[in-house]
Amino acid sequence: MRVCYVVHQFLPRFCTGTELYVYRLALALQAAGHEVTLYAFEPQFERAGPFVEEAHDEVDGLAVHRISASLDLAPNRTLAEYYNPFLAERFGRFLDERAFDAVHFFHVRFHGAALIEEAHRRGIPIAINLMDFYYLCPDTRLLKYDDMLCRGPVDVLECVWCERDSHYASYGPLHDALESGAFPETDAIFAAEPALGSLNVDTPLAHLRAAEARPRVLREIVSLADAVVAPSEFLASLFVRNDYPAESLQVVRYGVDAGLAEVASARQPISAERLRLGYLGSIAKYKGVHLLVGAFLELAWPEARLTIFGDPEVFQEYTGPLARRAQRDDRIHFAGGFAAHQLAETLAGIDVLVVPSLWYENTPFVLLEAQAAGIPVVAADLGGMTEAIQDGVNGLLFKRADPRSLRSALTRLRDESGLAESLRQNLPQVKTLPQNAEEFVELYRSLKATRSRQDAGESVGAQGATGNDE
Repeated sequence: MRVCYVVHQFLPRFCTGTELYVYRLALALQAAGHEVTLYAFEPQFERAGPFVEEAHDEVDGLAVHRISASLDLAPNRTLAEYYNPFLAERFGRFLDERAFDAVHFFHVRFHGAALIEEAHRRGIPIAINLMDFYYLCPDTRLLKYDDMLCRGPVDVLECVWCERDSHYASYGPLHDALESGAFPETDAIFAAEPALGSLNVDTPLAHLRAAEARPRVLREIVSLADAVVAPSEFLASLFVRNDYPAESLQVVRYGVDAGLAEVASARQPISAERLRLGYLGSIAKYKGVHLLVGAFLELAWPEARLTIFGDPEVFQEYTGPLARRAQRDDRIHFAGGFAAHQLAETLAGIDVLVVPSLWYENTPFVLLEAQAAGIPVVAADLGGMTEAIQDGVNGLLFKRADPRSLRSALTRLRDESGLAESLRQNLPQVKTLPQNAEEFVELYRSLKATRSRQDAGESVGAQGATGNDE
């Protein structure tokens, strides 16, 4: 199979969950004899002036085609955030120069969803992975400005308020225009659906209409896909709640590095007295790291240790005060980030992982990786995390955004003899990346076969119509 993987950003500059998953999945496909080409955006939003650049390189034997473009190329950034015909045209050229059996869209943030239309026009089988909530929320997290959870776009004005600080879309000026009373009859503005092309101008009205059209346009574009994949039942159900047809969605859970099983097999029994707690991921407010630090600081647990792994430079305004708060307790250590190849080594140094997220997540890769490495997880009772964890059986759940509930869960690990070890013994089997890759190969084969039958049927129909005319 020759497959194109589309992602919003890629290694080596970007190494968060989606990028690493796509990287490892692509390597697994290539190891099985398939050919994968990555098509990735390369964000350079700090550069001024209009520009577009394309480059081709390799990452560990994977062919990567990168495109970078300035925000200044799009008159209406609110529209371009999700629908950018200019970047779509570039992708169309890329497809015309190659022959793919399938295109798998893992993330189209920065690119815009018009890329999906280009693959559809060329009759290439399309799979879309719902990695987060991008198709429902321009911030991707469905987390409101006041840290309350959102169930999907209902009021465009609320979306504008939430996104007013976005640095690559124009919700800020739009928010200011709304606050100034520039749209006195908002309902009348939305009386008819405009053509998207007419909105690609830099006016407050065009920005507002583009923001209002976003959920509908993306839902229509996603419907062009031959397969829409969600990694959890929860994620699929949330899209169904937002008018995506249930029959169009299928659940394919993530796979993880098969080598993590060796970490699990080498583990020694857990000592509650000297428990090694760990956090791995972005050190950001929406990840709830402050809840974990606060709860741990209040625990009388002299021999326990908490190690926080993550790049402190990405969200400095959040990480700096948090690290200073933790400095007074030598049980807490901010260890910085780690390279992708150091995952097994890093996981081998902790006994229990904590995932204190404020947003839904869906199924964090690190949660599955921890379970595969023999590590029970304490997590917020959100989204797909509740599908991976049976509370009190193979992990612990606590109430979202509730530091006392988190502290109670950690207290159980301290006080209930043998609990942590019992949770470890009951960990579920986690799918491996080679298994996950084979699932997708079978999906691509099925989509290609279906498309071939459809094309053959259309060809027969066309011949029959010609014969009748004669």
